[in-house]
Amino acid sequence: MKKIKVLLLAGLLLLLSACGQQKAATVLLPADMPAWEEAEPEDAETSEKDDVKYAALTFDDGPSQYTESLLNGLKARGINATFFLIGEQIQGREDLVRRMRDEGHQIGNHSYDHPMLNKVNSADAWQNLNRCDTVLREVLGEGSYWIRPPYGLITETEMKQAPVPLIYWSVDTLDWKLRNTKKMLAHILNDTQDGSIILMHDCYETSVEAALKGADVLKEQGYELVTLEELFAIKGIEPQNGALYRSVK
Repeated sequence: MKKIKVLLLAGLLLLLSACGQQKAATVLLPADMPAWEEAEPEDAETSEKDDVKYAALTFDDGPSQYTESLLNGLKARGINATFFLIGEQIQGREDLVRRMRDEGHQIGNHSYDHPMLNKVNSADAWQNLNRCDTVLREVLGEGSYWIRPPYGLITETEMKQAPVPLIYWSVDTLDWKLRNTKKMLAHILNDTQDGSIILMHDCYETSVEAALKGADVLKEQGYELVTLEELFAIKGIEPQNGALYRSVK
């Protein structure tokens, strides 16, 4: 028996001595010999993180009379969202806009008065967008206020001139049209995937209700709802100025 063990050890030494000449070597031990080192267990925290799906809730056309209720609901759930604001809607609601920022939400530019940018010349389109940007800077200070064009309409020329990323969506809840919480909820739950950008409007009470109910169910399904900036960072994607994004994958 001792002779056999000596031979086995000699064989192992020969194999190990060849490792310096090869990139990798696999040594198969007899079944009755214990392994020298057990494999480390998988990190449970890393495994759980890999299972998490991420999506971004985004809200257009605010701030409105329903935005405060939405912020209360998001805060209670620990959720950060992105708000694309209309410049003329901000007057008189400056404190609400500052609350958005202070509670970790991202704020973007949805034009000053919601025109169809593709129906006006580029100079007028940018005058409108810059007017909203000016209002945001007056209230919040310097920052990068990403753009969502009203109605999702913008010319290619205007898009290329953008000094920030432009954001569309991959999940359209049609909340502006449906005004029905149950139907909006169906769109959220049926269409959301990892990396989705969900479009809603915080100027409708039914939208606020659907957004919060949808957030609860998505959380149960393993989703984490984050801002657009957070979503890009999580996915390891550097957003480009003048580029238009429908999802982040």
